Amino acid sequence: MPPRRAGRYLLSNGREVCRVRVADTFRSRLLGLMFRRRLPPGEGLLIEFPGYGAKAGVHSMFMRFPLDLYYLDDTLRVVEVARLKPWRVHIPRRRCRYVLEVSAGTLGFMCGDVLTLTPAPREKGEGGTRQR
Repeated sequence: MPPRRAGRYLLSNGREVCRVRVADTFRSRLLGLMFRRRLPPGEGLLIEFPGYGAKAGVHSMFMRFPLDLYYLDDTLRVVEVARLKPWRVHIPRRRCRYVLEVSAGTLGFMCGDVLTLTPAPREKGEGGTRQR
């Protein structure tokens, strides 16, 4: 199930689960994880490229930690995996619809894995109405 809108989701290959935020606007894709000091294990950013078949690159400018990149097709199959050090650019060899960015070494998805995407349950203190 491709994401229908920005928000928090769980992305899984049946063995491991990653809590992701979807970046689906120009601004959210451009900023990505820039300026973050770290990204906790089990969390990531899922970037949707506009128009399937894009060979859009990923940059790590202003990043403070290396990333593992999981490029996904429109069925959420992992088609390429790469490691990206800070201040570098990576362009995938294959066309893709999404890229999952996670802290390097924290997730074990592999090429060929077909991932599932489900809405994440709300965490305490997330959203909802404000009480006085």
